[in-house]
Amino acid sequence: MTGGDPETEIVGAARYWGPDLVMMPTHGLGAFRRRLLGSITAKVLHDLECPVWTGVHSEAAPPLEDIHCRRILCAMDLTEHSHRVLQWAARLTGECQASLGIVHATAELPAAFYSVNLEKDLAGSVREQEKRQIQILQTAAGTAGQVFIESGDPAKVIACAAKAFDADLVLIGRHGETGIAGYLRQSAYSILRDSPCPVISI
Repeated sequence: MTGGDPETEIVGAARYWGPDLVMMPTHGLGAFRRRLLGSITAKVLHDLECPVWTGVHSEAAPPLEDIHCRRILCAMDLTEHSHRVLQWAARLTGECQASLGIVHATAELPAAFYSVNLEKDLAGSVREQEKRQIQILQTAAGTAGQVFIESGDPAKVIACAAKAFDADLVLIGRHGETGIAGYLRQSAYSILRDSPCPVISI
């Protein structure tokens, strides 16, 4: 234990020790809450290559019988990195003998440019195409997870799907130059803050 900046010390210790997983709370207490949800979490997620488990800070640990991982929700953006995220989720659900859910947030269409009927038709067409993409990815990964597709803010879509699926854990990707990495950078704090359960960022 040293006296440097928390974010620097966490990253340094993780790089020295080489863990398979780093676990940290996203909601601290008092003034520390803002730092955890801001610079500390951001630096750890940005600088580490290993998966990072983030969860709400709790003063008291729950009973062991209440700690389980039976339902895992995998968030995908359907870009080039999605297959890797789903394969990771497939391995984790297999190891935990858990049920798998998949959530995808579609972009909201600019309604001002379309008639109501055309907007509905276009949204339906986009959703069907995305369902087919997810099915292709699931076939390749050997999964058959329940699929949630909604348009809107990613953090809200993921949080709603996690509640509907009764997820014990949400899995998102964060590495790469496009797609889900940008998705996380833009929505990271709200995804981690709004999730009703812990989040693993791989």
